[in-house]
Amino acid sequence: MRRGRTVERRARAHPAVQTGPGQPQAGLSHSRSRPRARPLCAQCRARKPEPRAPKRSPCCWRYEAGSRVGCSSRCRCARALRPGGSPIRRRSPAGPGGSPWPCSARSGRFRARRSCPAGGGGHVAEGRTVPSRPFQPLEFPPVSVRILALAGSARRDSVNKKVLQAAVAGAQDAGADVTAIDLADYPMPLYNGDLEASDGLPDTAHKLKALFREHHGLLLACPEYNGSITPLLKNTIDWVTRPADSDEPTLAAFDGKTAGLVAASPGGLGGLRGLAHVRQILSGIRVHVIPQQHALARAGEAFDADGRLSDPAADAAVKGIGRALAQTTARLHA
Repeated sequence: MRRGRTVERRARAHPAVQTGPGQPQAGLSHSRSRPRARPLCAQCRARKPEPRAPKRSPCCWRYEAGSRVGCSSRCRCARALRPGGSPIRRRSPAGPGGSPWPCSARSGRFRARRSCPAGGGGHVAEGRTVPSRPFQPLEFPPVSVRILALAGSARRDSVNKKVLQAAVAGAQDAGADVTAIDLADYPMPLYNGDLEASDGLPDTAHKLKALFREHHGLLLACPEYNGSITPLLKNTIDWVTRPADSDEPTLAAFDGKTAGLVAASPGGLGGLRGLAHVRQILSGIRVHVIPQQHALARAGEAFDADGRLSDPAADAAVKGIGRALAQTTARLHA
């Protein structure tokens, strides 16, 4: 009932659009869909507001506060300048009234600068072709970085010392100056606070601290003992983190350095569980550990008679860790 009354009221309000008896009203639909547009009577046409004038937007390049902006692709003035209908941004002289923008495009949005293909890599400005600067990737100046490489094992025939050699070669290929040391040459007692209070730091701890502070990054080969870090590597970190005197800054030998981790194990995981613990320890003493790492499984069969990796894919992966460490360290110290 309500819809029928609405139709009757519309018919009475617009007598000029009524049709003959028995025929539906023009432009009125009894279905549930949206009614079609119907002609308006003279009274409604008189009340309809006039359409608004299109907004003006700059059709050319302009320079304000050191930035460049241009009109949209719907600009009629710019579209006519380039074959194919795409706009050419150009700066026009001041028109009537002092406005330098004679365009009357409807869009007020601005798009990023694009080079003109017809102009050979530039855009047109006042009849001149201004070459656009090509994209240049971010480049870092070459920096001579120093990396300290060590393995957390003192065994002479350790597979982690062998895999460390491949990682050192990758860092050297990237231009890094690598110093490889053996922790067997720096014997230290098990860390004890009472021993430190009575005798101070051992001489080997002072030497290691000096080496750590002279280098920008650390390349560590981390064996896995019972799913965690080796006692030798943990004891070395504990002694090197201790301050030599009261004037030494906290964690002076580790603060701000980068580190790359590799591991090798005869097992199937390749020492992966131990790497997680080493990463957690180094992150807690302000060392930036790169996300790349490699755990070499079945390490007892991975090396040839010369101590080199026989699998080219594994050799490339281990060298990639050293290369990534050298590149990351160079960028952080550029």
